Amino acid sequence: MYTKILNFIVGRIKRQANFAPGGAAAEEHTIEYVIATPTHWKGTQLLNDFEEALQKTKEIEHAKSKVIVTKAEMVSPFLHELKADVLCQNFNVDHLSFEENTKYAILDIGTTACELTILTSKKDAKDQAGEPIRTPWSKTVENLFLEMLDSMFGATVMNKFKTDKAGVLELLLSFEKIKTSKDIFKLNAKPEPLPMPCALLDQLSNELINTYLKAGNTIREKNSHISEEEKKDYFLCISPEQVQELFEPMLKIIEETIYKHFSNDQNSDIKCVCIIGGYANTKLVHKKARKCFPERTVVIPKEADIVVVQGAVYYGYKYINDKK
Repeated sequence: MYTKILNFIVGRIKRQANFAPGGAAAEEHTIEYVIATPTHWKGTQLLNDFEEALQKTKEIEHAKSKVIVTKAEMVSPFLHELKADVLCQNFNVDHLSFEENTKYAILDIGTTACELTILTSKKDAKDQAGEPIRTPWSKTVENLFLEMLDSMFGATVMNKFKTDKAGVLELLLSFEKIKTSKDIFKLNAKPEPLPMPCALLDQLSNELINTYLKAGNTIREKNSHISEEEKKDYFLCISPEQVQELFEPMLKIIEETIYKHFSNDQNSDIKCVCIIGGYANTKLVHKKARKCFPERTVVIPKEADIVVVQGAVYYGYKYINDKK
């Protein structure tokens, strides 16, 4: 499975790079790959299986080099190299220092878990990462959102709707825009409209028709399909209070993780915390971070979900080449 995924991803990246405006096709033997894996894979069979799959990946078998690193380790090149230039949200990073043996923390608010990793800065070497402290989410915000719709529309409608993968993806992408909106948590914010996918509207319409027929009524022409044009007239309204309620279980785990490992004198020498991951782009997480780390410098990159990719590029460009 890993081999198939790697072949697909690398093949797609290479094609995109070759067709980019002004881009030129790179020869395979000149390309260096930096592969970032989940930090909690370190020392596990999962990582061993991945490394074995990497050796069998045809798309990169003739590459100049292949390096496997952890996600947390790839945040450090981002911080070291970009701290003076990156636009961070609401935080001043000009005075950050990464002298040798300086400790700092990476809090990864990812799609499956809250993961805390403490790193020690090393001069002329890759920063040393400790064992990650990982707490999986009991349910994600998206899971809770779909459960909320279950209670609104009923399990029958939602179970049928969930078989339409494209419709579910469309719904979750619309919800993503709402939960990362800068305006939804402002004072006196109005409910945000969420377009309803045709697949969900069709299932609701079918359920209403079936209920009508079961009551002994007759319908001259049964046509429940809703067109794309008609769909524009239908939407859900999600209030700021509802969105906040969906985030509460996640925020509780984040807070418990932080207080457990940073309370009293624990890790008092850590002055900087960088927050990354898909959920780090939400205002509720920003607010929780400011509350939980009043005495520390908190760095939340503008694009917190792609920091690992940016760090990996810097690592490959500077750190690997510097050793040659």
